[in-house]
Amino acid sequence: MNERLARLRQRFAAAKTDADAANRDVRIESALRLAQLQRSRDPKKLIVGLKDPALTAQDREQLIHCKRRSRPTRKGLAWGLQSVDQRVCKS
Repeated sequence: MNERLARLRQRFAAAKTDADAANRDVRIESALRLAQLQRSRDPKKLIVGLKDPALTAQDREQLIHCKRRSRPTRKGLAWGLQSVDQRVCKS
């Protein structure tokens, strides 16, 4: 029984190491993709980038906030339209 438990612990440790390595690879790839999208000035690439499955949720939020800060905020017309920035970033 102790041998089986020791073997299971070894397998669990190996599986955990593999999962951590895979998560690290995903985070690295997402960070590279985020940097590439942040350098881009094309709004169409931004929209496509927001839907990019290579980005993690945290990097997607960072991209949204980065682009939101970089855009000028213009208020809507006098009858209460939302600012242009809010309408673009809701989608």
